[in-house]
Amino acid sequence: KLSEMSEDRLSQEEITPELVDNIIRITIDIQDRLRTMYLPTKERCHYLFTFRTIANIFRNLLVSLKPKDNTAKDLLLLWTHEMTAGYSYRMINTVDKERFQQTFAMSAKKHFGKDDYVSLCINQDQPLFSSLVSSDSYQTYEGSDGTLREYRAMPDPSGVIDRMQHNISEFNKQMGNLDIHLYDCTISLLSRVVHVLNNPHDIGHVLLVADGCCDIANKIACLTASILGATVVSPTYSPENPSNYLLADFCADFTSAIVEAGVKGKK
Repeated sequence: KLSEMSEDRLSQEEITPELVDNIIRITIDIQDRLRTMYLPTKERCHYLFTFRTIANIFRNLLVSLKPKDNTAKDLLLLWTHEMTAGYSYRMINTVDKERFQQTFAMSAKKHFGKDDYVSLCINQDQPLFSSLVSSDSYQTYEGSDGTLREYRAMPDPSGVIDRMQHNISEFNKQMGNLDIHLYDCTISLLSRVVHVLNNPHDIGHVLLVADGCCDIANKIACLTASILGATVVSPTYSPENPSNYLLADFCADFTSAIVEAGVKGKK
């Protein structure tokens, strides 16, 4: 457990080239270990740890950090969050997640010269990250270009929950009943999806796969669209007549959505 004195010190410590260099080394070390750690099975077909995985982690760091006045604590917490999102989120069971955490802790202890850094990174009680806040106008943290840039740690998630409940209420007034329970995991996932989809195009996409409750992915997509002022586009596929929906139909639906978003500029 990180002491309050150590946490206060990290909150005032500047980011140094040595810290950045060690973060890069640890990320590469973990990537190399994970690529050979898990047996290739059909359940783990998505355990693909490539250069794109590392690139997305550092791209998200760059678009999420504040323009200035970042501290060592800010960087370490955000990096730990991005590592968890990039690797642990795709793990299919607790055993795989624990193996990732052990690898993370081992590599952090190997490269970081300060115990405070290690304690902050491997602390199981990580804060919620979000760019959603509660205010009179229910606005988000916006950068100079209008995108959600200040994706920051929220020690108190009540403002984020209030903002989500407001959006659920607004959605239900206009579109119908969106029955979604704001569990901790749902709040974290929704905050993540909103942030990713509001990033630049090359990293602004996400795939949601629901296991056990397939409707939750659709609900999160609808609520995310409500928050971002976007439109949910659904294929013309009908579960009653699945054989009538062919590859050509999917291509037509996909092309229509791309034209609406890329040519007409709709969200």
